[in-house]
Amino acid sequence: MSTFFPPQAPGRPRKRGELAARTEALEEKAVTWQHNDAPPSPVNLKLVLVDPDGLAFLRSQGDAVDIYRPAASVPEEGQMYPFHLLLKMSPGPTVVEQCGRVATLQDGDMTLLDSNEAMRLRSSQGNDAWIIGLATSLITRWLPNAQDAIALRLDGSEGWSGVLSSYIRSLDIRQVQLEGGKFQREFVAEHIMSMLSFSLAQTGVPSLDTDAVPPRDRAMHAHMCDWIRDNYADAEVTAAKMAAHFNLSTRYVHKVFASAGRGVTFRDALQQERLEAARRLLRPAAGASMPIAQVAYRCGFSDPAYFGLVFRKKYGCSPGAFAQAQKAEAGT
Repeated sequence: MSTFFPPQAPGRPRKRGELAARTEALEEKAVTWQHNDAPPSPVNLKLVLVDPDGLAFLRSQGDAVDIYRPAASVPEEGQMYPFHLLLKMSPGPTVVEQCGRVATLQDGDMTLLDSNEAMRLRSSQGNDAWIIGLATSLITRWLPNAQDAIALRLDGSEGWSGVLSSYIRSLDIRQVQLEGGKFQREFVAEHIMSMLSFSLAQTGVPSLDTDAVPPRDRAMHAHMCDWIRDNYADAEVTAAKMAAHFNLSTRYVHKVFASAGRGVTFRDALQQERLEAARRLLRPAAGASMPIAQVAYRCGFSDPAYFGLVFRKKYGCSPGAFAQAQKAEAGT
């Protein structure tokens, strides 16, 4: 696996043959980085450059790897993309070591890497990952203290890290590259960087914490939480619907939750409200004979199976088991 991207002169589109040649050369270099104690591992690299002044996407797929990359292996790529965001997309742990830190990533997790520092990467199973080069212009504007977040695990199952992980997974990179105009490419870059900045602030790194929350944001956050409590049963509730109610932009809604919500996103807040309502309905006093599917629908879940999944993840048991435990505790 490689964490580097071939440089491209601004304003000069690269031909498909050039991309293929660069990718082959990059794969050969990745094999030379194999750790001395590990046998060579096949690595398949698929390169997609979205914008030479923004993001560069590299898909890495192959067998288990144990790679050590020296700090000065490709300095020119490090100048163009000083940092990379790695998104793991395969089962089994992947261990990343850099700058004295160790991050153990599971499927959906992410971490930030420094292009100019030595790094070791170990994967016991087949690897599949997006590695996104972050241009200097984006780092300067969004992550001026990115060095403090190197090799920190960003949990892809919760908070802003979960939102970002899902966004990248669902993004059609090839369509953005081939059909998207400059505005769309810039929008993708800004969207990813804004969510990444929120994710890093959520890790608690002091230099990445947001400034003191403005009073207006604190007040608006309280109003938004009240609105969620009044509307969680509506399966069609979205951040856009809330924004329309308050005559705000959807982006501002997410900004308020990022700054005043202490890392709890709109999606997290809505789901928590629904799960708490479900717990109330599953208690004997609330009518424990209610079918589980009906409880799900009354709490805003349009899919009872999904309701059962998130309930179990949150509370460690199924809704049915929770209801039975409540009955036993009440002696009914």
